Amino acid sequence: MVSRFEPKARRMLQERLDLSQNLAADSVPRATHLAIAEVREILSLPEPAFRPWLAPDRWVLGGAVLHWLRSGAGGEASGPLDYDFYFPTIDALNRGVADFLAAGFTFSCFQLWGDRCPFCGLAGSLERREAAGPAAVPLVKAGCRVCEPAGVAGRWGSRLRITAESLAASGLVALDLLSPRGELFQLAAIAFEPTPSRLIESADYSICQLGLDDRSLYFGRYTWTDLLAGRLRVENLHRSCYSRLRKYQGKGFSPDPATLARVLGFHLYLQARELLTRRGKA
Repeated sequence: MVSRFEPKARRMLQERLDLSQNLAADSVPRATHLAIAEVREILSLPEPAFRPWLAPDRWVLGGAVLHWLRSGAGGEASGPLDYDFYFPTIDALNRGVADFLAAGFTFSCFQLWGDRCPFCGLAGSLERREAAGPAAVPLVKAGCRVCEPAGVAGRWGSRLRITAESLAASGLVALDLLSPRGELFQLAAIAFEPTPSRLIESADYSICQLGLDDRSLYFGRYTWTDLLAGRLRVENLHRSCYSRLRKYQGKGFSPDPATLARVLGFHLYLQARELLTRRGKA
């Protein structure tokens, strides 16, 4: 197994988190979060590129945080161009939309299950742009011919707001915005939890159970044990687990035997189920 962290930083983190010297698979840290300033000092990290957009009620989770942690000495060289933002409430999501657009971000699309705009609620106003997932998952990317002109005119965040009712009717999963530099900011609407710690529990792999607010880095019980050991451990099985396993293998992580068995078994189960479904329709 390969770790991208310098030996001195590894030792400092193990001591700070009270992890076992050999990073045994059952080693659990004594903390659930660390101050961003402390993490930066230990790992010699730059400020996260998305730091200005973090807030107490606006968080970045998952891959972008992992990439940042591995961007110090000996880590990954370039950052991702997309960031996944999460929120504790629908009101916080609306404030995020308004803040981003006021700062010069532009609307890209909705990712949703349904056929209604999450802002105006009209059926038939959506313009489909492309599928957002595999053929078996009817998630699409779309814009609204009614709301987009109004949003461009500066009325997003005031007259145009997402409500619990419009969210349920539209099946909105995420709202995609483009930064002035061309980065993709995906504002998630599929899950709302009071804290980043609650949200990261649902991530597929332990190394992805990471979240940042404006002050702290949050992590799962095995996140640092596995990051420092270069271990890939599945925590929750999702449809994309197999492709993501291969992705993280390419980044130097090695799945433990239990993870390999669970992910491959689930992948084969999904393939068999889809095959039987197609035969049943034939």
